[in-house]
Amino acid sequence: DIGNGAIDLSESTESSNINGATVVTSFAAGKNTNASGNYSSVFGEGTHADNMHETVVGKFNDETNQNSIFTVGIGSNAYQKKNGLQVNLDGTVIAHELSAA
Repeated sequence: DIGNGAIDLSESTESSNINGATVVTSFAAGKNTNASGNYSSVFGEGTHADNMHETVVGKFNDETNQNSIFTVGIGSNAYQKKNGLQVNLDGTVIAHELSAA
């Protein structure tokens, strides 16, 4: 179900109560995305924003960090989730595999 004041532009590959913009004032766009934190936003494929005020972009992010506010997912699929960039609530920035171009 869509949350109160939420906007859901996502596509699911199957019927679901958990995909999309499921909570208060959340936003979901893309394929198999889930914005389940209040005021959260997700974009891309297989992205999940479980934390309040969190924004996730990209594909197949690892949603195990309960302190993130911004995440870029770079996973391969639903079984190989990975984050390329993460910003936590305390301002800590985690960038995996940095390299100079």
